[in-house]
Amino acid sequence: MHHLRPFATTHRRQAAEIPDDFINQIKHTDLFKQIADKPEALKALSDVAMLVKELGIDINSTTPPSNMQMFRLASNRKFIKGVKAVVTELRKAGVDLHNEDILEDIMSYTKSKPKGDDS
Repeated sequence: MHHLRPFATTHRRQAAEIPDDFINQIKHTDLFKQIADKPEALKALSDVAMLVKELGIDINSTTPPSNMQMFRLASNRKFIKGVKAVVTELRKAGVDLHNEDILEDIMSYTKSKPKGDDS
């Protein structure tokens, strides 16, 4: 006598959940070229960017966050968890987090003009 077991599935995160404006902001970077086909890494980056924005930090500003804003980020559990997710997903995607160019892309991905475009 066979008993049928219920079949359960979990939803996989899809790239469609990533806002178009986020993709437009990073699509010119070397980092994006490495993770364009890695929806989990894109989603993790997008989530952290949205969280920072929700916390009142303008990531498009040329002025760096204040010491107080940095402290708020560093002590925010959601932010810490998000950054850990970004690091995990970037490593899984094969991104070299010690590469200076990649780190620069991560820190400045919101700039809308391509590298070398000084106009």
